[in-house]
Amino acid sequence: MSLELILAEREIWRLMVRYLDRVDARDFEALAPLFTADASADFLTGRRHNGRAEIARVLDAITAHFERTSHHITNHVANVDLESGRADAVTYIYAFHRMAATGAPWHFWGRHVDGLRRVDGEWLIEERVLVGVDAHPVRADVPAELFRGHRAIEHAR
Repeated sequence: MSLELILAEREIWRLMVRYLDRVDARDFEALAPLFTADASADFLTGRRHNGRAEIARVLDAITAHFERTSHHITNHVANVDLESGRADAVTYIYAFHRMAATGAPWHFWGRHVDGLRRVDGEWLIEERVLVGVDAHPVRADVPAELFRGHRAIEHAR
């Protein structure tokens, strides 16, 4: 493994940390540039959102349901192709949410499945899908089919 590859993997890990930090801070102006200009994302809604501005707007609307959040990375792996400047990554997360309407806690376990691209020397998220693994308590407003579990379960279906 080359030093260049190790550094790229570390840069991608730091990108994941910056993203979650900006989500918890509700700083979507600083979060938007972490995506490519033509990025596409699905944040456990079942719908694709395109471009930095729309992604920031959707994340702002989603997080408005919470008084506060605290996101934590558990497992992370990035597969980097230095020649093409592209990578894919899977980052498992646990997220604590305090519901704005009730003050009740909501716990979420899932993973970000990402396609990344190096733009002007910086790794950015080009495509993101948030896959649910489980949540407690179960929320009626979050469709059960969006909780697709782990890869082995998905491939078995």
